Amino acid sequence: MTLSLTKLQELLQTKGFIPVKYFIFQKRCFYIELFSIKSCDAFLMYIPSKYHIEIHEKLENVYKLKSLDININDNITDDYAGEKSEKYKNHNIHVDPDEDEELEKHLENNYKQQISLNNIPDEDLNSVKQIYRQLKRLKYCFQNIKYKMAIFYLNYICSIDRQDEILCFIVKHFGKSSIKKMFILTDLELVFEKNDNLMNDIISVRNSIYDILQKNQGRHIELINKMIENKKEIINIPKQVEIRNYYYDHLLQELNTMINTMNQSERNVIEKLQELQNQKLAGISNDISNAHQKANIEKELLEINNIKADITSNIMSIRNNKENTILEIDKIMFDNTVMFDAMIKNFSKLKDIIN
Repeated sequence: MTLSLTKLQELLQTKGFIPVKYFIFQKRCFYIELFSIKSCDAFLMYIPSKYHIEIHEKLENVYKLKSLDININDNITDDYAGEKSEKYKNHNIHVDPDEDEELEKHLENNYKQQISLNNIPDEDLNSVKQIYRQLKRLKYCFQNIKYKMAIFYLNYICSIDRQDEILCFIVKHFGKSSIKKMFILTDLELVFEKNDNLMNDIISVRNSIYDILQKNQGRHIELINKMIENKKEIINIPKQVEIRNYYYDHLLQELNTMINTMNQSERNVIEKLQELQNQKLAGISNDISNAHQKANIEKELLEINNIKADITSNIMSIRNNKENTILEIDKIMFDNTVMFDAMIKNFSKLKDIIN
């Protein structure tokens, strides 16, 4: 269905709404930012695909949208790690060079390709991801109503669509503002269906979001207080890690001593068996006596091999436990360091906001 832009503007004005900005996506009018004369409030109106509104891109306050296909990881520390990974650069593992060195360099070069997402600066990309996650949490508040939500930040728009999916756009030639703006999102049909009740609904939805966010802020503070209360336990963790590693190293040292002892015993028994064999070859032997001695030596050798197998199994088990422990601790401590660093920076930002 084709709608005249002029006619739409007139209809909106009769309801007290003034179009402020037009956003075009894939050559069609996608969003219109509207301002309510009566309530001095702004909201965003989505244009369903079945309506076609002719808008010339060169008109004033018309902006093109480009979709961002953002890959969101479940591990939030990936967004913050960045320079923290540099801490691993000065701890090189050295081995003697060999003939495979050139192949290794070749393989490493395969990882040196620069990856970019629509040329978005890393700082911007992290901010958009944070907004994406924020909307992903908030979308559950909108599941049973026709109203949705959008956030403007810099030259990006992230919104919840009618299927409760998160959409992210970069806005071409849009003035960058570091102030985040929250818009309640409705659609063209709902604007004309609700008439005078529309702004009451929008204000009610917005105030409900305020309440939800403020209540959650209180819950976040409670969690932070619990972290502070557990400060002593947190401080003791490095010492406990050191004790655990010492425990594994001590066990491995004892087991290695045992395996060396058993290896020496095995060599001694094999020498006895070889001496017995040499006596037989020299003709200085009694077949019955030799057979008996050989059986005893082979039995002793079998016992040694069984003991060695048990020791080896224990060494492998303890080594696996140690490796799993140090890898898990490294991962968890790295994540915690990154997130604590982000928390400190975020608290600094909070001070700037509330002061």
